[in-house]
Amino acid sequence: MKNWKKGAIHSHSFWSDGRALPEAALCVYRDKLGFDFVCLSDHNIFQQESIPAVIDAVSNNIWPPNLTADEIKFAQDLCGSSIEVKSIGIRRFARLKSFDELQKEWEIPEKFTLIPGCEITAGHIDKKSGEYCEIHLNAINLPRTITAAIPKETIEKSFSANIANYQQAANELKSNSFLMVNHPFWRYWDIDPQLVITHPELKFMEICNNGIGVEIETDDPVNSPDKYWDYVLACRISDNAGVIYATASDDAHYYCPEKIDGLLGCNHGWIMVNCPGEMSADNLINAMKNGDFYSTCGVYFKDIEFDPASGTLKVEIAPEENTGYEINFIVTKKGFDRNCRNRKFRQDDRRFCRNIPVIGEDIGITAMSVKGTSAAYTMSDDDLYVRAVAISNTPCSLKTLFYPETQRAWTQPFTGKNCR
Repeated sequence: MKNWKKGAIHSHSFWSDGRALPEAALCVYRDKLGFDFVCLSDHNIFQQESIPAVIDAVSNNIWPPNLTADEIKFAQDLCGSSIEVKSIGIRRFARLKSFDELQKEWEIPEKFTLIPGCEITAGHIDKKSGEYCEIHLNAINLPRTITAAIPKETIEKSFSANIANYQQAANELKSNSFLMVNHPFWRYWDIDPQLVITHPELKFMEICNNGIGVEIETDDPVNSPDKYWDYVLACRISDNAGVIYATASDDAHYYCPEKIDGLLGCNHGWIMVNCPGEMSADNLINAMKNGDFYSTCGVYFKDIEFDPASGTLKVEIAPEENTGYEINFIVTKKGFDRNCRNRKFRQDDRRFCRNIPVIGEDIGITAMSVKGTSAAYTMSDDDLYVRAVAISNTPCSLKTLFYPETQRAWTQPFTGKNCR
């Protein structure tokens, strides 16, 4: 019997640009939404030690933004004396607590676990074209600030340099950690799939991210996040480089009642990890590294079982009342066409022009579709992998370009040789 634990592995607090003190963010996730574990992955900073932070600034037309009086009151109402605010002259300060302090205050053994993390955030401008893109990578279960690498001549070199910064920190700390590619579709496919394919040390990427706003306007999104994932999967497996797991994240910045249900709010994307033993950060990370988890924006699996001998994937949904479900089994066949044609998206702002690879139709095809709450699929000899997507008829509250229209859940990929 699976012991699923609900977790957020990409969220923000006032340590960077989150619009809440970390105590408020943790209280919402733990006490209001029933999450079992959370990683506060703030931009280019880890909560190494306590610091004072100015609050109540008049203007928020800066990045990162300041907290308003209403946001401070929200935290105080939610967390009481846990929030430390002090007035000095005409300014007010809030004490931002260290990870160790937050861990001692908010963790509950076997009920709630706080995982350290940091989001490496780097901008890159192509010196020839002037195009601008961003690199976002989550270092999870790594208790150290990782600064963004100095931009290199090409995005390929900048991407590799930021991965190297993570690897250096992970080696120095001997940490049981991993690196995740965050929202590769933001701002508009900033991260070419070839960047991920050529870095097999990357084992995680986001397939669903809260509906973060896409800054390129188009009626034709070219590739879906699923298509992107399937392309990376197919190329990786064909190259004997293993699979890459897909995650769902809130990328939460807002926790107050007025904004929690909107963009960059909470409970729009999360992972469910099978953790039958002690619920510790290390055990959760180990389960994720083994692919023993699924991603969701509202649908829950009761069970996921794969028999490597027969190549059979069985899934069972934990259904909600008066809800219809469809289970799709997705595969890519051996001998697929990995050549992509490129399509140029021109914008008034030269920085946001994009030359985007259009992934072929033979990538990520639906091999079988079943109406209901349980189904099984046995791999054909020419299937590189199989994964399942459970789709409900319940509409999602967010309406943005890359966020699903209805609630769903994604299993991880399985191969006939159980190649992970």
